[in-house]
Amino acid sequence: MILVFKKVGFYIQTQILDFLGKVTLRHTRKSPLIRGRSKKRKKNVRMKKILSEIASGVQKTLDMFTSVLGKVKERVSKYVPSFKTPKASPYTGDKLTEIEKISYQCKTTYRGDIRHLFLFYPFDERLDAWERENHPQNDSRIPLRKIAKALVVMCKKRLPYYTDLVIDLEEKPALADLCGFKSIPTAKVFSRVMEKERMGIEPFRELFYDLSKTSRSLGLWKGRLVGLDGSLIKSNTSSYKNKETGEYTDKDAGLYVHGNYIKGVGHLSYKMDDLESGLPILIQRYKGSSNENPLYRLAIDEFHEVYSFYPKTISVDRGMDSAANNEYSIGKGIYAYIQARDFGNRELVKTEKGKCFRPEYISVNDPSFLERIADRRSECERSFGRDKCGYRRDEMSNRGAIEAEMYMFITGITTHLTAITAYHVGRTDLMRSPTAFRRISLDWADKVVNKFLEQKRRNCRNKGKLERFGWRFQRLSLNSQ
Repeated sequence: MILVFKKVGFYIQTQILDFLGKVTLRHTRKSPLIRGRSKKRKKNVRMKKILSEIASGVQKTLDMFTSVLGKVKERVSKYVPSFKTPKASPYTGDKLTEIEKISYQCKTTYRGDIRHLFLFYPFDERLDAWERENHPQNDSRIPLRKIAKALVVMCKKRLPYYTDLVIDLEEKPALADLCGFKSIPTAKVFSRVMEKERMGIEPFRELFYDLSKTSRSLGLWKGRLVGLDGSLIKSNTSSYKNKETGEYTDKDAGLYVHGNYIKGVGHLSYKMDDLESGLPILIQRYKGSSNENPLYRLAIDEFHEVYSFYPKTISVDRGMDSAANNEYSIGKGIYAYIQARDFGNRELVKTEKGKCFRPEYISVNDPSFLERIADRRSECERSFGRDKCGYRRDEMSNRGAIEAEMYMFITGITTHLTAITAYHVGRTDLMRSPTAFRRISLDWADKVVNKFLEQKRRNCRNKGKLERFGWRFQRLSLNSQ
């Protein structure tokens, strides 16, 4: 048994063995504790140990870790930006009704209204300003903003021909009101809007690049990793040449050949996409039979002319493999990962999937890193797939070089309008969706909210949950009516 008692400032510990025999006494004095003294003592002991180990060579100094830092730097240099969807907060302004705000926030199946495409970008102001600068004040023709809106509607609703657009405008007065038409123009007016004496292609080009810059200012794309690729846009022409002239009906079109396969007669859509966001940032038109290799440098020059900077990294396929393109990229400070053709007579860096790269022109020779770079380029093909399948923009409504270029720019304008609108309404999952903002049903939002209320009423078990989920939306729907 142990007894401890205090006497005259001393702690006395007494041990009694079965209350018999000798008694052992041990006197201990309580030392006053100073805060931090024990930690400081431990730190001094630890530092002495470290210094002694450094002196004996057991512990290594900081200058001996250069190899480790080099490995960390090499790992950072092998970073490949991944595909990203930016985050956005719900919309709280007054451009949308309360029903529409709730629908965007609470119903994931609600994909917006086509009228919302023109709410968050000064579409009319941009085109009116261009028209004031380039056309006289007493011009009696249809304003450019009305024609451009109708062409965007045509792209968004997947209408292949101008006659289909005219029929849709006649059957749906809400669409005509959206475009600003009191009387519906004929298909001939839409098909000749790009003629030089009318308006030309310049307003559509300027509008596309202004939309692209607006998307970049919102953080929707950065230009760190881009891809460049070409695809065929079929012309509304016969696939046979005229026997007398030896030309196609569309003189600006050419025969597009991919590998050993003839794809058709039309125009080459040469497009640069941001591989982090999937948005188009550069569009060029060439003849269908054009070689893509020399067009690489022209695209980089136009990109710098428009945006005043060069992309950091670019990934392209082997169709643009040449020493001139690689040296040009190095001269501009671009990390160009151009896939090489494997002829079997030179040393190449090969990945697991068979992609080849020239080691003398790339900064990183790691096959796994090169494989990731090559895989990111597939976003260019997805972008063409969204245009051709989602928007049904694989064949032109008419023929001609200017018509083809306008056809491509309208698709890019629609894509950026969709991305900007999706960002502002807080639904970035719709940023690249061709089916978003396509409907114009006036009672669509009310139907969505009513269905949402019915589902919540069925699922809620007590009155508190019912008031929290249901009655607030019911009051909003009654106020909107």
